[in-house]
Amino acid sequence: MSETVYSADDIQPFPEDSLIGDARGHTYSSISDSENISRRPRSYTMSSIRSGLEIVRNHMDRKKFVYLILASLSIYFAFVAAFAPRTSLSRDLRRFHSARFSPSEVYRIYLDTLLVDNKASDHLDNLARTENSFLYIKDYLRKLGFTPKEEDFYPWTNEPVRQALRVFNESRTIYEPRQREALPNVSQDGFHSYSKNGKLKSRFVYCNYCSREDYELMLKKQIDIEGKIHLCRYGRLAPGNKLKNAELYGSSGVLLFNHDDEDGTFTTLNGYKRYPDGPARPMDAIQRDTVRYGSDIFGDPTTPGYASNYPGIEREAPD
Repeated sequence: MSETVYSADDIQPFPEDSLIGDARGHTYSSISDSENISRRPRSYTMSSIRSGLEIVRNHMDRKKFVYLILASLSIYFAFVAAFAPRTSLSRDLRRFHSARFSPSEVYRIYLDTLLVDNKASDHLDNLARTENSFLYIKDYLRKLGFTPKEEDFYPWTNEPVRQALRVFNESRTIYEPRQREALPNVSQDGFHSYSKNGKLKSRFVYCNYCSREDYELMLKKQIDIEGKIHLCRYGRLAPGNKLKNAELYGSSGVLLFNHDDEDGTFTTLNGYKRYPDGPARPMDAIQRDTVRYGSDIFGDPTTPGYASNYPGIEREAPD
Protein backbone atom coordinates (compact mmCIF):
# COMPACT_ATOMS: atom_id res chain seq x y z
CA MET A 1 0.00 0.00 0.00
CA SER A 2 1.40 3.35 -1.05
CA GLU A 3 1.25 6.45 1.16
CA THR A 4 0.97 9.98 -0.19
CA VAL A 5 2.92 12.69 1.60
CA TYR A 6 1.95 16.36 1.22
CA SER A 7 4.24 19.28 1.69
CA ALA A 8 3.30 22.69 3.12
CA ASP A 9 3.08 24.15 -0.40
CA ASP A 10 0.44 21.63 -1.34
CA ILE A 11 -2.01 22.85 1.38
CA GLN A 12 -4.19 25.60 -0.07
CA PRO A 13 -6.53 27.97 1.81
CA PHE A 14 -10.26 27.71 1.24
CA PRO A 15 -11.08 30.22 -1.53
CA GLU A 16 -13.77 32.88 -1.40
CA ASP A 17 -15.50 31.33 -4.40
CA SER A 18 -15.50 27.56 -4.20
CA LEU A 19 -16.04 27.24 -7.97
CA ILE A 20 -12.93 29.19 -9.00
CA GLY A 21 -9.38 28.08 -8.40
CA ASP A 22 -6.43 30.19 -7.38
CA ALA A 23 -3.67 31.58 -9.56
CA ARG A 24 -1.91 28.24 -9.60
CA GLY A 25 -4.70 26.66 -11.57
CA HIS A 26 -6.13 24.55 -8.80
CA THR A 27 -9.83 23.96 -9.07
CA TYR A 28 -12.15 23.29 -6.13
CA SER A 29 -15.51 21.69 -6.34
CA SER A 30 -18.52 23.32 -4.68
CA ILE A 31 -19.83 22.12 -1.34
CA SER A 32 -22.85 19.90 -1.88
CA ASP A 33 -25.83 19.69 0.46
CA SER A 34 -24.87 16.12 1.33
CA GLU A 35 -21.59 17.19 2.92
CA ASN A 36 -21.61 17.86 6.64
CA ILE A 37 -19.52 20.91 7.50
CA SER A 38 -19.27 22.08 11.13
CA ARG A 39 -17.84 25.49 11.93
CA ARG A 40 -16.90 26.85 15.32
CA PRO A 41 -19.25 29.72 16.33
CA ARG A 42 -17.81 32.97 17.63
CA SER A 43 -18.17 32.95 21.39
CA TYR A 44 -16.10 35.88 22.55
CA THR A 45 -18.21 38.97 23.26
CA MET A 46 -15.27 41.37 23.26
CA SER A 47 -14.23 40.12 19.83
CA SER A 48 -17.72 40.81 18.52
CA ILE A 49 -17.73 44.32 20.00
CA ARG A 50 -14.26 44.98 18.59
CA SER A 51 -15.35 43.83 15.16
CA GLY A 52 -18.41 46.08 15.34
CA LEU A 53 -16.29 49.08 16.27
CA GLU A 54 -13.94 48.37 13.38
CA ILE A 55 -16.88 48.35 10.98
CA VAL A 56 -18.12 51.72 12.31
CA ARG A 57 -14.63 53.23 12.07
CA ASN A 58 -14.26 52.11 8.49
CA HIS A 59 -17.47 53.91 7.50
CA MET A 60 -17.00 57.22 9.34
CA ASP A 61 -14.14 59.45 10.36
CA ARG A 62 -12.78 59.75 13.89
CA LYS A 63 -14.62 63.00 14.70
CA LYS A 64 -18.03 61.61 13.81
CA PHE A 65 -17.25 58.46 15.74
CA VAL A 66 -16.48 60.45 18.92
CA TYR A 67 -19.70 62.48 18.51
CA LEU A 68 -21.69 59.26 18.18
CA ILE A 69 -20.22 57.84 21.41
CA LEU A 70 -20.89 61.08 23.33
CA ALA A 71 -24.47 61.30 22.05
CA SER A 72 -25.13 57.69 23.08
CA LEU A 73 -23.79 58.30 26.59
CA SER A 74 -25.89 61.45 26.94
CA ILE A 75 -29.07 59.62 25.96
CA TYR A 76 -28.27 56.81 28.40
CA PHE A 77 -27.67 59.07 31.42
CA ALA A 78 -30.74 61.16 30.61
CA PHE A 79 -32.88 58.02 30.55
CA VAL A 80 -31.46 56.80 33.88
CA ALA A 81 -31.97 60.19 35.55
CA ALA A 82 -35.58 60.37 34.37
CA PHE A 83 -36.76 56.83 35.07
CA ALA A 84 -34.54 55.49 37.85
CA PRO A 85 -36.14 54.95 41.29
CA ARG A 86 -36.37 58.06 43.42
CA THR A 87 -34.22 56.52 46.11
CA SER A 88 -31.24 55.86 43.86
CA LEU A 89 -29.51 57.74 41.08
CA SER A 90 -32.18 60.37 40.46
CA ARG A 91 -32.09 61.37 44.14
CA ASP A 92 -28.30 61.62 44.06
CA LEU A 93 -28.42 63.77 40.93
CA ARG A 94 -30.90 66.17 42.54
CA ARG A 95 -28.70 66.45 45.61
CA PHE A 96 -25.70 67.13 43.39
CA HIS A 97 -27.54 70.02 41.75
CA SER A 98 -28.95 71.30 45.11
CA ALA A 99 -32.52 70.48 44.03
CA ARG A 100 -35.35 70.16 46.54
CA PHE A 101 -36.61 66.84 47.82
CA SER A 102 -39.81 65.45 46.38
CA PRO A 103 -42.79 64.93 48.75
CA SER A 104 -42.24 61.16 48.72
CA GLU A 105 -38.60 61.62 49.75
CA VAL A 106 -39.56 63.97 52.60
CA TYR A 107 -42.12 61.42 53.79
CA ARG A 108 -39.54 58.62 53.69
CA ILE A 109 -36.98 60.66 55.62
CA TYR A 110 -39.65 61.56 58.17
CA LEU A 111 -40.54 57.91 58.76
CA ASP A 112 -36.88 56.92 59.01
CA THR A 113 -36.37 59.66 61.61
CA LEU A 114 -39.31 58.42 63.66
CA LEU A 115 -37.71 55.00 63.87
CA VAL A 116 -34.63 56.58 65.48
CA ASP A 117 -36.11 59.39 67.59
CA ASN A 118 -39.86 59.21 68.23
CA LYS A 119 -41.17 62.02 70.45
CA ALA A 120 -44.86 61.30 69.94
CA SER A 121 -45.47 60.62 73.64
CA ASP A 122 -43.85 63.95 74.61
CA HIS A 123 -46.02 65.83 72.13
CA LEU A 124 -49.18 64.17 73.44
CA ASP A 125 -48.32 65.25 76.98
CA ASN A 126 -47.61 68.82 75.87
CA LEU A 127 -50.79 69.02 73.80
CA ALA A 128 -52.81 67.84 76.79
CA ARG A 129 -51.40 70.70 78.91
CA THR A 130 -51.68 73.52 76.38
CA GLU A 131 -54.84 75.51 75.74
CA ASN A 132 -54.13 76.12 72.07
CA SER A 133 -52.81 73.06 70.23
CA PHE A 134 -52.54 75.03 66.96
CA LEU A 135 -50.03 77.48 68.44
CA TYR A 136 -48.05 74.64 70.01
CA ILE A 137 -47.67 72.85 66.67
CA LYS A 138 -46.87 76.10 64.88
CA ASP A 139 -44.14 77.05 67.37
CA TYR A 140 -42.61 73.59 67.25
CA LEU A 141 -42.40 73.64 63.46
CA ARG A 142 -40.62 76.98 63.65
CA LYS A 143 -38.08 75.45 66.05
CA LEU A 144 -37.40 72.78 63.44
CA GLY A 145 -36.63 75.44 60.87
CA PHE A 146 -39.91 75.39 58.94
CA THR A 147 -41.97 78.44 58.02
CA PRO A 148 -45.61 77.55 58.77
CA LYS A 149 -48.21 79.16 56.55
CA GLU A 150 -51.69 79.92 57.84
CA GLU A 151 -54.69 79.58 55.55
CA ASP A 152 -58.39 79.95 56.28
CA PHE A 153 -60.90 77.28 55.23
CA TYR A 154 -64.67 77.24 55.51
CA PRO A 155 -65.86 73.64 55.84
CA TRP A 156 -69.52 72.84 56.25
CA THR A 157 -70.44 71.28 59.60
CA ASN A 158 -73.75 70.76 61.35
CA GLU A 159 -74.24 71.96 64.92
CA PRO A 160 -76.21 70.39 67.75
CA VAL A 161 -79.55 71.90 68.74
CA ARG A 162 -81.14 69.37 71.06
CA GLN A 163 -80.36 65.74 71.76
CA ALA A 164 -82.33 63.18 73.74
CA LEU A 165 -82.19 59.45 74.31
CA ARG A 166 -84.79 57.31 76.02
CA VAL A 167 -85.28 53.60 76.49
CA PHE A 168 -88.92 52.49 76.58
CA ASN A 169 -90.62 49.40 77.86
CA GLU A 170 -93.97 49.48 76.12
CA SER A 171 -94.92 53.13 76.75
CA ARG A 172 -92.95 53.63 79.96
CA THR A 173 -89.49 55.28 80.04
CA ILE A 174 -87.08 53.01 81.92
CA TYR A 175 -83.80 54.82 81.16
CA GLU A 176 -82.81 58.35 80.07
CA PRO A 177 -79.07 59.16 80.21
CA ARG A 178 -77.59 62.61 80.64
CA GLN A 179 -76.53 64.45 77.50
CA ARG A 180 -73.67 66.25 79.20
CA GLU A 181 -71.12 65.08 81.75
CA ALA A 182 -71.30 66.40 85.32
CA LEU A 183 -67.80 67.84 84.96
CA PRO A 184 -66.40 71.37 84.93
CA ASN A 185 -65.68 73.13 81.60
CA VAL A 186 -68.07 70.93 79.60
CA SER A 187 -70.18 73.29 77.48
CA GLN A 188 -71.68 71.02 74.80
CA ASP A 189 -74.00 68.06 74.85
CA GLY A 190 -72.98 64.75 73.38
CA PHE A 191 -72.99 65.10 69.61
CA HIS A 192 -71.50 63.46 66.53
CA SER A 193 -70.62 65.78 63.70
CA TYR A 194 -72.28 64.99 60.34
CA SER A 195 -74.95 62.90 62.03
CA LYS A 196 -78.40 63.09 60.47
CA ASN A 197 -81.19 65.20 61.94
CA GLY A 198 -84.51 63.60 62.88
CA LYS A 199 -86.48 61.46 65.33
CA LEU A 200 -86.33 57.69 65.55
CA LYS A 201 -88.18 55.15 67.64
CA SER A 202 -87.36 51.50 67.08
CA ARG A 203 -86.23 48.29 68.68
CA PHE A 204 -82.49 47.85 69.15
CA VAL A 205 -79.95 45.05 68.83
CA TYR A 206 -76.38 44.78 70.09
CA CYS A 207 -73.91 44.45 67.18
CA ASN A 208 -70.53 44.50 68.95
CA TYR A 209 -68.10 46.63 66.84
CA CYS A 210 -70.46 46.76 63.86
CA SER A 211 -67.77 45.25 61.67
CA ARG A 212 -68.42 43.09 58.64
CA GLU A 213 -67.38 40.03 60.63
CA ASP A 214 -69.87 40.88 63.39
CA TYR A 215 -72.74 41.22 60.92
CA GLU A 216 -71.84 38.02 59.08
CA LEU A 217 -71.82 36.15 62.41
CA MET A 218 -75.25 37.53 63.36
CA LEU A 219 -76.70 36.60 59.99
CA LYS A 220 -75.20 33.13 60.33
CA LYS A 221 -76.93 32.79 63.71
CA GLN A 222 -80.16 34.13 62.16
CA ILE A 223 -80.35 37.18 64.43
CA ASP A 224 -82.90 39.70 63.21
CA ILE A 225 -81.09 43.02 62.58
CA GLU A 226 -83.20 44.52 59.79
CA GLY A 227 -84.83 47.90 60.55
CA LYS A 228 -83.48 48.13 64.11
CA ILE A 229 -81.21 50.53 65.97
CA HIS A 230 -77.76 48.97 66.07
CA LEU A 231 -75.74 49.38 69.28
CA CYS A 232 -72.05 49.68 68.36
CA ARG A 233 -69.20 49.85 70.80
CA TYR A 234 -66.21 52.08 70.05
CA GLY A 235 -62.98 50.52 68.86
CA ARG A 236 -61.30 48.76 65.91
CA LEU A 237 -63.18 50.78 63.28
CA ALA A 238 -63.70 54.48 62.70
CA PRO A 239 -67.21 55.64 63.68
CA GLY A 240 -68.04 56.51 60.07
CA ASN A 241 -67.16 52.98 58.95
CA LYS A 242 -69.39 51.53 61.65
CA LEU A 243 -72.32 53.57 60.38
CA LYS A 244 -71.58 52.59 56.81
CA ASN A 245 -71.64 48.89 57.73
CA ALA A 246 -74.81 49.34 59.76
CA GLU A 247 -76.54 51.06 56.85
CA LEU A 248 -75.43 48.27 54.54
CA TYR A 249 -77.01 45.67 56.83
CA GLY A 250 -80.34 47.45 57.13
CA SER A 251 -80.17 49.44 60.37
CA SER A 252 -82.60 52.28 60.99
CA GLY A 253 -80.13 54.09 63.27
CA VAL A 254 -76.90 53.63 65.22
CA LEU A 255 -76.02 54.31 68.84
CA LEU A 256 -72.28 54.41 69.68
CA PHE A 257 -71.06 53.84 73.21
CA ASN A 258 -67.83 53.35 75.16
CA HIS A 259 -66.99 50.00 76.70
CA ASP A 260 -64.65 49.46 79.65
CA ASP A 261 -62.64 46.92 77.66
CA GLU A 262 -61.46 49.71 75.37
CA ASP A 263 -60.00 51.78 78.22
CA GLY A 264 -56.79 49.76 78.39
CA THR A 265 -55.10 49.58 81.79
CA PHE A 266 -56.62 52.79 83.20
CA THR A 267 -59.71 51.20 84.72
CA THR A 268 -61.15 50.95 88.19
CA LEU A 269 -60.55 47.19 88.09
CA ASN A 270 -56.82 47.96 88.03
CA GLY A 271 -57.10 50.29 91.03
CA TYR A 272 -57.36 53.65 89.21
CA LYS A 273 -59.86 56.27 90.30
CA ARG A 274 -62.23 57.92 87.88
CA TYR A 275 -61.58 61.38 86.50
CA PRO A 276 -61.09 64.02 87.96
CA ASP A 277 -59.69 62.03 90.88
CA GLY A 278 -57.75 59.69 88.61
CA PRO A 279 -57.12 58.71 84.97
CA ALA A 280 -60.02 56.25 84.66
CA ARG A 281 -62.96 57.24 82.46
CA PRO A 282 -65.97 58.78 84.26
CA MET A 283 -69.18 56.80 84.33
CA ASP A 284 -71.13 59.45 82.43
CA ALA A 285 -68.41 60.22 79.86
CA ILE A 286 -69.66 60.84 76.31
CA GLN A 287 -67.28 60.60 73.39
CA ARG A 288 -67.61 63.33 70.73
CA ASP A 289 -66.66 62.30 67.25
CA THR A 290 -67.52 62.50 63.58
CA VAL A 291 -69.51 59.92 61.66
CA ARG A 292 -68.38 61.13 58.24
CA TYR A 293 -67.58 58.35 55.80
CA GLY A 294 -63.85 59.04 55.92
CA SER A 295 -62.98 56.05 53.75
CA ASP A 296 -65.01 57.54 50.86
CA ILE A 297 -64.57 61.31 51.17
CA PHE A 298 -61.67 63.20 52.72
CA GLY A 299 -62.26 66.58 54.30
CA ASP A 300 -65.45 68.53 53.78
CA PRO A 301 -68.10 66.19 52.31
CA THR A 302 -69.85 69.11 50.58
CA THR A 303 -66.70 69.91 48.56
CA PRO A 304 -65.39 66.48 47.48
CA GLY A 305 -62.05 66.67 45.72
CA TYR A 306 -61.43 70.38 46.30
CA ALA A 307 -60.86 72.66 49.28
CA SER A 308 -63.47 74.99 50.77
CA ASN A 309 -61.04 77.90 50.92
CA TYR A 310 -63.53 80.78 50.60
CA PRO A 311 -67.03 81.31 52.03
CA GLY A 312 -69.06 81.35 48.81
CA ILE A 313 -67.58 78.21 47.28
CA GLU A 314 -69.93 75.90 45.38
CA ARG A 315 -71.06 72.99 47.52
CA GLU A 316 -72.96 69.78 47.13
CA ALA A 317 -76.10 69.15 49.18
CA PRO A 318 -75.19 67.81 52.67
CA ASP A 319 -77.78 65.01 52.45
